[in-house]
Amino acid sequence: MKITKFAIERPVTTTMLFIALAFFGVMAYVNVGVNMMPKVNSPSIMVTTVLPGATPEELEKNVTEKIEKEISGLSNLKRVISYSMENVSTVQAEFRSSKNENEAMNEVKEKVELAMAEMPQSIERPLIQKTNISDVPVLTIVMSGNKSGKELYDLADQKLKNLFTRINGVTKVNIIGGEKREIKILADMRRAAELGLDLTQVGAAIQAANTKLPGGTYDYDGMNFSIETGQEASSPQAISELMISHKGYPLSVREFAVVSDSVKRPTNKSTFHDLKNDHYYSSVVTLNILKEPNANEVKLARAIKEKLPEFENELPEGVTLSIPFDNSAYTESAVDDALVNVILGIILTGVILYLFIGDYRTVIIVSISIPISLIASFIVLKQLNATLNMMTLMSFAVSIGALISNSIVVIENIIRLKKEGMPIKQAAIDGTSEVTMAVIASTGTNLVVFLPMAMMTSMVGVYFVEYALTISVATVFSLLVSFTLTPMLASVLLKKDLKATKFNGFLDRFFDNLSERYGRSLEKLLAKKRRGVLLFVSMMGIFIASFGLMKFIDFNFMPKEDMNLVFVEVELPAGSSLETSGEYAKKLEAIIMRHPEVSAMQTVIGEKGIMPKGPNLLKIMAHLYPVNERERSNIQLAETLKAQLDSIPSVKALVSASGIEGGLPIAFLLQSENTEELKATSAKVEAALLDMEGISGYEASNRNGNRLIRIIPRPEIVSRLNLSVFDVATAINSAINGIKVGVYKENGKEYDIRISYNENDISDLARIKNIPVLANGQHYTVERLADISYDISQAQIYHVNKLPTVEFGIMPKDNVSDMEMQGKINQLMDNLQAPKSVTVKWAGMAEDMMSRCAISHLR
Repeated sequence: MKITKFAIERPVTTTMLFIALAFFGVMAYVNVGVNMMPKVNSPSIMVTTVLPGATPEELEKNVTEKIEKEISGLSNLKRVISYSMENVSTVQAEFRSSKNENEAMNEVKEKVELAMAEMPQSIERPLIQKTNISDVPVLTIVMSGNKSGKELYDLADQKLKNLFTRINGVTKVNIIGGEKREIKILADMRRAAELGLDLTQVGAAIQAANTKLPGGTYDYDGMNFSIETGQEASSPQAISELMISHKGYPLSVREFAVVSDSVKRPTNKSTFHDLKNDHYYSSVVTLNILKEPNANEVKLARAIKEKLPEFENELPEGVTLSIPFDNSAYTESAVDDALVNVILGIILTGVILYLFIGDYRTVIIVSISIPISLIASFIVLKQLNATLNMMTLMSFAVSIGALISNSIVVIENIIRLKKEGMPIKQAAIDGTSEVTMAVIASTGTNLVVFLPMAMMTSMVGVYFVEYALTISVATVFSLLVSFTLTPMLASVLLKKDLKATKFNGFLDRFFDNLSERYGRSLEKLLAKKRRGVLLFVSMMGIFIASFGLMKFIDFNFMPKEDMNLVFVEVELPAGSSLETSGEYAKKLEAIIMRHPEVSAMQTVIGEKGIMPKGPNLLKIMAHLYPVNERERSNIQLAETLKAQLDSIPSVKALVSASGIEGGLPIAFLLQSENTEELKATSAKVEAALLDMEGISGYEASNRNGNRLIRIIPRPEIVSRLNLSVFDVATAINSAINGIKVGVYKENGKEYDIRISYNENDISDLARIKNIPVLANGQHYTVERLADISYDISQAQIYHVNKLPTVEFGIMPKDNVSDMEMQGKINQLMDNLQAPKSVTVKWAGMAEDMMSRCAISHLR
C-alpha cells in the first residue's frame, strides 16, 4: 500500500503527523463536555398560563384546550401534554429530534398569541420557555440565615441569580422557597360597602393614579424638553395617600383600606436539616443551577464552588451558602472510574500480548497505537458536540479489543516475514499489504454493527448514539494507525532479533504443546462425519436451551446505583394546607433522621416530582454519608423508610433510591373521550394495584383536589339587575384573591400591588356569602344572587394529544424487575376488560422499550 510505504520510508514525518493528531486530540479532550449520561436532543416547549382563583375544570375549558387546539397542527410534533391545575395551566409541546429548537419556540409563540384572543382577559401573560429532560441541576445551593423568607428570596432573586448566571456555562437558576414581596391594599368590606365602592373599579382608579405616562417632547428657545405626566408612589405608605375620584369627590386610599408591605400567598416552602453539624433551617431558599447542554459539568461545578466564598461575602452577615447536593461529584467519580478501567484495559492488553508473543517491543508498539486511536477520536467527537460520559467511556473500554486486533494482525504478519529472512522494512511493507483486506473486513464488521445504532431516534436509542459513534470513530482511527504508525514502529523497533530468554522458551514450549493437542483434537473430531454433526447439534441445543435462562435474569430500564441519596415523595389528604403539610413534614423528618446513614435532609413543601404541585404535596431528599462510611445501601434504607412511613395515617409515600422526578420506572396511560368511563376504569385499576404483589408504591394523575364551593348565580335575579356570571365571578375573585393594580418600583425592581378585602372579612364561609356585588349603584350579597353547593374538585386534569388521560406510575420492589412488573400490568389489563372507549398505552421508558424491543416475548 502506498500509504504504508510512505509511513515506513518517512518515519520522522509520520511521527510528527501522529504527534500533531495526538496534540489536537488532547486539546479536544480538554474542551469536551463532561456529563453523567449523553445529552438528549428532544426539543420541548412549555407554555405556562396563570389564571388566579381558577379551578382545574375552568382552566381546562378556557385556557388549556385553546392552546392545545392551536399548537397541535405544528410540524414535527411528537405529542402535546397538558396539565390543568388550580390557578395554573401548563401545556408542553414535544417535538421530534429533527426539529430546530428555536424554530419550534417561534412557532409556539405565534400559536399562543392566536389562542389568547379566545382566553379570559384576567389571565396573566403566558410564559413560554424551552425545557429538556436532561436539565438536571449541576449543583443545589441552599441559602439560609437570620433573615425573613422575604429577605432571603430578594437576595436570591436580585443578587445571587445574577451572580451565578454570569459564570460561563450556567444557563438557568431556579429558585425554590422563600417569600415574594407584594404590596397589599386590604380594603375594609363594611367601609367599602358604605361608600358604594367596587373593588374592580377602585383597582382601575388606583392603577391610573399610580402611573407615569410620556407626554412627548417640546422645543423651546433652542432647548429640547421631555414631558412626563403623572407620578408613581415612592413608598408603600405613599400608596395609602393616593387620591381617586368617587362620585365626583376625591377619596384617599387610607379612608377605606390599609396598605401593607407584605408577601404573596406562598405556594411552596423549603427547609434544610444539616444533621452533620446539627443545624436546622426552618425557612431556606434553594437555588438549582442548570448548565448549558455542552458545558463541562465537572469544571462548571468547580468554578461555582470557587466563586461561592466570594458570593457569600456579598451577602448580609449571618446569611450562608451551602451545597447539600452536588451532582458533579458523582459524575466526576463515575467518569474517573471509567477512565481507570480504560487505562487498566490498555495495560492488561499489553500484558496478555507479551504472554502470547513474548517480545516487549510489540507491547510498546501496541501501547502507543491504542492510545493514539482513542485520543484522536476526541477530535471528531468534539466536532459532533458529543460529551465525555458513561456511554462514551464504556465504548472506549469495549472497543479496545477491536482496536488492538488490527495492529496485532499486522505485527504478527510482519514478524512472520522477518523470520523467513525478509529485511524488516520490506517485511513491514509486504506484511501490511498481505493483511490489508483482512483488516479492512474486520473493521467493516464492527462498523456495520455499530453505525446503525447511531441512527436510532427512540428515547432509549439516543443514549446509544454517542456510544456507537465513539466505537465507530475509534475503529476507523485504529485502521489508519494499523496501516501507518504500527508498521512504521515495527520497522524501527524490530530491526534486531532479541536473544531468547528462559521465559520466552517456556512460552514457546507451552503454546507449541497447546497447538499440538488442539491439532490432534481436530483430527479425531473430523475423522468421522457423525462426530462433527453431533458436535454441531449439541452446540445448537445448548444455544437454544440458553434462552430458557432469560426468565431468571432481571430486566430493568436503568441500572441500580448508590448515589448517596434517598428520595421521598408524599401525598397528604386533599385540602391540606401548607401549614398542615409542614407539620407532617416534621414528623417524617424525625423518622428519617433517626437513621445513622443520613447526613442531611432537604424538604420542599408544596410540590413533588416535576409537575404535580399543591399544598398537600411534599418531597424530601435525604443525603447519605459515602458508601464506605455506612452499613446499609441506599436501596436497603429506602425499603426500611417505606415500611416506616406507611405506618403513618393519611400519608401516601413513595420512596426511591434512584430518583422519582424523572418519572417512575413503569408508567402506563388510560385514555378516553368518555370521561365517565375513564374515571370508572381508573378506579378499577387503582383497586387492582392495591392488591398487586411486588409494588412498593404507585401514583395516579387523577387525584382529588381541594373541596370546592360551587356558586351558581340565579338567572332570574342577575338578569334583572343587568349582571352577568362574569360580573359575579369577578367580584368574588377580587374579594378573595385580589386584583393586581400595578407595580411598586424600588431600586430598579418591580413588586406587584394587589387589592383585596381584609382576610378577616372573608375568613369563613358565612362571610364569603356576604361578599358584596355592585349592581345599579347598590350592593347585593353573593348569597342573595346565587345558590351555593359543595363538591370536590380534581387536583389536576391531564391530557395527552388533547385526549383526557389518567397516568399510572409504578414503583416495583427491589426484588421485582421492570420486565416482571410489566408482565403483571399486562395481565391486569387483560383481566380488567376495559370498555372499548378506553385505550391503554405504555408511557415513559416502558413505552420506548416496548416499541423497540420484543421483550414481551421473552417473559
